Amino acid sequence: MIHCKRCGSPIPTADVDCAKKLCTCVKCCTLFDCGVALAEDDNAKAACAIGRARPTMPSGVSVAHDGGELRIRFRWRRSDVTLGYLLGGLGFMALALVGPYVTDFDALMVAAALLAGLAGIVSVYWALVSMVDDTRVRVGGGRLTVTRAPLPWPKRTVAAADVEQLYCMERAHRDRPHPGDGSVSGYRTFDVMAKRRADRDLVLVTELPDPEQALFLEQEIERALGIRDKPVAGELRPAGEAAQ
Repeated sequence: MIHCKRCGSPIPTADVDCAKKLCTCVKCCTLFDCGVALAEDDNAKAACAIGRARPTMPSGVSVAHDGGELRIRFRWRRSDVTLGYLLGGLGFMALALVGPYVTDFDALMVAAALLAGLAGIVSVYWALVSMVDDTRVRVGGGRLTVTRAPLPWPKRTVAAADVEQLYCMERAHRDRPHPGDGSVSGYRTFDVMAKRRADRDLVLVTELPDPEQALFLEQEIERALGIRDKPVAGELRPAGEAAQ
């Protein structure tokens, strides 16, 4: 695998521009020439030569075909983000409990405390969902459904006939510059989207940490729905393919 010349982080094949022989490291925001490394990395070289290579099944993903239905089950985690939501939520809840007492139950402070408490509850619950739940995708019975369990979470469902195309989008998240050297770190996540015929696009799965997970889900769902892949403007493409 190719590694960043600055920070040493591994570079997935999705971040390799095969035509220009350039790599992008989203960890330290560095663009560098990877021509020599690309020539020595058999996996990256093969992906560039093939074009749209079918992703292998990512770890932690299970796929089952039952009575003509496709069922995909997987679990994804970003421990640093989950911990941030958990600590932030607990902080809001503490503020909601202590704030009114400190201000002798001032009306404005009580209202602010209620809002802080609500935000805290939502953040803590989201952190628990991220730690405990599995994501489950089902294609069958004329519908495409995405649910999370065992903790309740709103499901996403769409009629199979209404789905025109599946595609993936990348979202970059940047931290504030480091006060010492001004360096900027960050991370990225990936969404699996459904392009609908008669309505706006629907987010099926959000904030996946690995592009291979997103691309795998896209292709498996398209195959189950009998959809031929077509480029969508701005979408994430596998290594060796130019973005449209």
